Amino acid sequence: MHVISKMREAYERRRFIVTPAQWFAMDMPKELSAFGIIGLRITEIPPPSEEEYACLASFYFFYPPDAEDTDADLLPVITLHEDTVFLSRKKAGWRIYSLIQNDESELSAAQTSQLIGELYLIYREEE
Repeated sequence: MHVISKMREAYERRRFIVTPAQWFAMDMPKELSAFGIIGLRITEIPPPSEEEYACLASFYFFYPPDAEDTDADLLPVITLHEDTVFLSRKKAGWRIYSLIQNDESELSAAQTSQLIGELYLIYREEE
């Protein structure tokens, strides 16, 4: 999707996809699609050993609705992801050696509207 979007931007000289944060900051324009993650939360959990680090990562992933849907008022599709991440210490720092996808659930239309409303208020206050 990223490559296609960048090619289209180059030919038509306008943007089509922005990050969720940019989308909120631009007042959620209908002609742009939000693509990416927002709301990343990291919670430390006990690691398997002293040379390792482990955490739970949760975030919302935004992506455009299906191209077949022609309704201009469609909101982005949002999924909630919860993953367990394991890192080990290497010479130059830390490296992820295992990622376990615990849960991925698509938000309902009501949940999507509520989350977008809450995030919109947060990002508009930051300006």
